[in-house]
Amino acid sequence: MPVAYLGLRGMSKAETRGITQPYILALQLISLGIIALTHFAVFDKQFWLLWALTLPAVLLGSATGVGLYRRMSEVNFRRAVLILLIISGVSLLAKTLT
Repeated sequence: MPVAYLGLRGMSKAETRGITQPYILALQLISLGIIALTHFAVFDKQFWLLWALTLPAVLLGSATGVGLYRRMSEVNFRRAVLILLIISGVSLLAKTLT
């Protein structure tokens, strides 16, 4: 929702990223906190092993995303955001239909 709202407000890609990244981080930390409080058993040895195994892929993906972001113009950034929002919406619709 924030990405769509910021796009409609005509904010620059730097402003959009500056608002969206802390928002996503806060939601992820809140989600992890809720899971830790309600289902602490999830954080067992297998969880930490999988976390350690997937961390390199996450860091590589993040670095790739930052590199693409720096090379994108404002117009291409808006196009990419719109395309990703459409793909996300279509996948949510497809999930509800199956």
